[in-house]
Amino acid sequence: MYFLSISTVRFIFNVHSNRYDWTLRNTDVGEVLGIGKRMKAHLETMGIKTAMDLAKADPWMLRQKFSVVIEKTAREEAVATYTQRAAEKLRAQNSLCKKIRVTIRTGMLNPEEAKYANGGLVELPYPTKGARVMTKAATEVVNRLFRSGLR
Repeated sequence: MYFLSISTVRFIFNVHSNRYDWTLRNTDVGEVLGIGKRMKAHLETMGIKTAMDLAKADPWMLRQKFSVVIEKTAREEAVATYTQRAAEKLRAQNSLCKKIRVTIRTGMLNPEEAKYANGGLVELPYPTKGARVMTKAATEVVNRLFRSGLR
């Protein structure tokens, strides 16, 4: 049985170079679902020009400047990036994933910030190494565990 663990501190992920990263780096932020022309212009003034920039952006800062919708979009991009990397590792090992464990940790590096840690386990409908199924499941768990206002 294989587990995928998604751990985050401020939703910063260690992203390795691969085909998925290339796609994120070469996808204009305006092409991300939910980002319109005006939002694209605002994001670009903040240096967020690609889908990868959005995935690495601080979701709480995006929520403060824009809306909960943009925060959620950035969070989902970050989860998708991390899950894609895990799926690539599964394929390289010729392995399958049946369960995904998602762990969220915030405020661990700054003693003045509120601390929050939680986790969830989800069983996939079938053993897979497919990023789409894994990302959908992981995103659902992240959305269930996420607490607004924490960094």
